[in-house]
Amino acid sequence: MASSPNGFNFSEAYRKMQPTAERSIITARETAHKTILADAMKSAAKVVDLARLAFGLPVAPERELDDWFGKAVKKGDKHFSLQIDTEEAARIATLLLSDAIHSGYYNISALVIAASFSGKRLCPDDSKIVELARAALADAPRKRGMSFTANLTLPQSQDISKFTTAVAASLDGSTVKAALDAVHSDARSLSTKLVANINQTLQTLTNENRRLAEEVDLLWWHMGGQSFLLGVPVVQVQETALPLLIGADVAAMVTVLPGPHGAYGIIRRALGATADKDQSIADTVLALPAEHRRPFLGEKVFQADDVAVLHYAVKMVSDDDGDQLGPGFEKTTGLKPQTKLTRYQIALQAYHERLFIKHGWL
Repeated sequence: MASSPNGFNFSEAYRKMQPTAERSIITARETAHKTILADAMKSAAKVVDLARLAFGLPVAPERELDDWFGKAVKKGDKHFSLQIDTEEAARIATLLLSDAIHSGYYNISALVIAASFSGKRLCPDDSKIVELARAALADAPRKRGMSFTANLTLPQSQDISKFTTAVAASLDGSTVKAALDAVHSDARSLSTKLVANINQTLQTLTNENRRLAEEVDLLWWHMGGQSFLLGVPVVQVQETALPLLIGADVAAMVTVLPGPHGAYGIIRRALGATADKDQSIADTVLALPAEHRRPFLGEKVFQADDVAVLHYAVKMVSDDDGDQLGPGFEKTTGLKPQTKLTRYQIALQAYHERLFIKHGWL
């Protein structure tokens, strides 16, 4: 089986995870893969559910996963069950996300990193997809200058030769009218397509300008030392809570997913010499004073507590007005409150979570 245009070879990737799989199963899975991928790429909610499957997080029944994911797999494998074949579902989802990353969907690269909680959650390919996502985001700045284009394409006109031939053969009223109607229809069609192309090109330019402008804004934010979310000087924030705030601050200023390419560097620079120091989820969240927790969360409601782990932790202690993360945290996220990451990883996790909350993915 040949690789797809983006270089992703489904057969090879699937066989690495399932070396003994029969050819008929591989063929059936590849057919389902194409169907699901085309469907999922139209919906952020479905992409998030793929991430849940890949990293072993439960998908709520109301998400109706069986209606689009399960149904597509069952066409080639009537015995497949989302409830029983959880490991196989995770493999399928992992390959779907990998294919999307190969196609340059940088939003999905960032989502994979967020869902993996900086690699603390595992998926069936030994978390190679996390490394793939990191490499894709790291490579994006190199490709931007080479691949960014905003060219207008000339719409294809309709073939109206049969109408003009008919007019040349007969100048009766109905023939002339049909020819004029065809010319008018073609002109309207070309105009509509051209306007759509212009709008798309303008949107591409607008997004790129936003990205560049945001990088400048983030530099000024870093130099100013003022929290964007809390409206207080960063030096007034407890050192342990700083990674959480820095990541969310940067994301709050981003208007286009997956954010400016320089954001990672700015976050590391803002953390300074302590960027690679370890600290736990609980210590990080509880270091944020009670009076800052609700302003930190803001008004944007999010439901994906299992993916937006750090924001969920803040929400937990804010709702309970408490000073600890109870057993409900581990039950929802699959992570222990004492799970440790570097301060830089925590800031990036907060950054990615806030990005996807802000843009309505989570």
